[in-house]
Amino acid sequence: MPWYPDDRGHFLRAGRKATQIPFESIGQLNLPQICRFALNLPVLSRKNGEFTVEALPEHTIAFNGLKDGAHAFDLVLGPAFFKATGQEDFMGGQANVHVVLEKNSHLLVTLIHVEGHVDMACDHCNAPMHQAISGDQRQVFKLSAENESDDDELVSIDPGAHEINLTHYIYECIILHLPGRHVHPAGQCDADVERALNKVLVHPDPSPDPRWAALDNLKKKNA
Repeated sequence: MPWYPDDRGHFLRAGRKATQIPFESIGQLNLPQICRFALNLPVLSRKNGEFTVEALPEHTIAFNGLKDGAHAFDLVLGPAFFKATGQEDFMGGQANVHVVLEKNSHLLVTLIHVEGHVDMACDHCNAPMHQAISGDQRQVFKLSAENESDDDELVSIDPGAHEINLTHYIYECIILHLPGRHVHPAGQCDADVERALNKVLVHPDPSPDPRWAALDNLKKKNA
């Protein structure tokens, strides 16, 4: 995909899609969605009670046989997960997920911790890079037929349900903890692109403007 430099000296990929939201819909967004929109990240939504991210069976936890109390689960994210997200900027990745599920008679409280990296294109040179990710998310599931809460942290599930799937919530945790700009560490950007950038960037003249020196002298004389 072709590159072109913007006015900040970053190479952008032609054709990268931006998130677009109708103006009249802005008032309907919650705080996490507004943050994603501001960072040009995908707005996560539900359609008819189903999440937009494909649920993977390896992220399903059967809770009906668990005793009340805390239970720990460890998951590994690989290519299948990052493909299932449908996120264009994700080129792959690897991450470990630790989940603590606290169960009682009417609530399931999950604490999700993600640690690893996402393969993405550098926003400066467009070369592939490992973007480190580390984040936590709390998600509460309520066994109830009613869904009256507007709180994104609380999700109502059928009282007869016996399992939950965490694919969407793991993805949401990753998205919310990715930095707004993804750049290689200093000195690791593509050398050819760096040379091209140096040709198009305007470097300011470090020498002082003599008019400022004349003005300083005038001030000293009048002091």
